[in-house]
Amino acid sequence: MSDADFVEKGLQYGNAAATADRAACRGTDPEKYEEALNNYMRAIDYMRTALKYNKNPKTQEVIRAKMMDYVGRAEIMQNWLKQYEQNGGPGGGAGVAKKPKKKGKGGGGGAG
Repeated sequence: MSDADFVEKGLQYGNAAATADRAACRGTDPEKYEEALNNYMRAIDYMRTALKYNKNPKTQEVIRAKMMDYVGRAEIMQNWLKQYEQNGGPGGGAGVAKKPKKKGKGGGGGAG
């Protein structure tokens, strides 16, 4: 596999993660958060490998930036899942964890 193949595969997993992420944020299904987290982790692995083999500094910069986006979202998914488990998990009756706040573009601020 060339570094471009690793990047492409990483982007495929990243896109799948983003799709699951959006679905997870529309509801409270922990399976969607797990799916997003797993795909983000795979994307990070592929991007890390692409960085290892790519020697172009500009390309490395772009790959690293994308990888760090994935790391940030993966951390949010992990935190949400931890909260979910601490609040009783599936059928625990202790309530459902709050969804993580979405950062970034056009965020619809919320009343606190």
